[in-house]
Amino acid sequence: MTTQNINSAPAESTETWVKKIRRILDKAHYHVACNEEANAHYGDKFSRFDACFYFVQGMATAIKMKFANRRTIASAKLKWSESFEILVAEGVKGTEASEYEVYVFHTLTALQKFRKSFPEEMKMDYSYMLSAGAKSGGEQIPVCSADHFKAFVKLVKASVSEPETLAVQGVR
Repeated sequence: MTTQNINSAPAESTETWVKKIRRILDKAHYHVACNEEANAHYGDKFSRFDACFYFVQGMATAIKMKFANRRTIASAKLKWSESFEILVAEGVKGTEASEYEVYVFHTLTALQKFRKSFPEEMKMDYSYMLSAGAKSGGEQIPVCSADHFKAFVKLVKASVSEPETLAVQGVR
């Protein structure tokens, strides 16, 4: 006769955990690639230490976004300011980070018009980030980030307290 413990929750399969870990590692690698591209774009040196730092930072961001409570994000809304920039990196999947194009937008409306004219393609990788400015070393201060346009727009609207001001702000 076999017995079962009915009080124990069903364990998540190893396969789903492997997928989650792969996704976190992919986002960490992508974070390194985007920062390497930004450094190449601005002519800054990108060392092994930078790669390790951005890898760990990318993993931490991916884990934070994976397990963040939506109420926490909604309660910590920021007011849109002139220092905010929307950064978009795009490139063909599997290419070097130095091949990626980086675009800067100062309003959500400008990004939406750009995406309406140039929609996302399946063969491309994208990274969107709302930046609150740059630190003294040139590193961006991320407010929120996503790999897809629609998810990014939702995050921006959840992170910024007055989304209607996004459309009113002028381009610098």
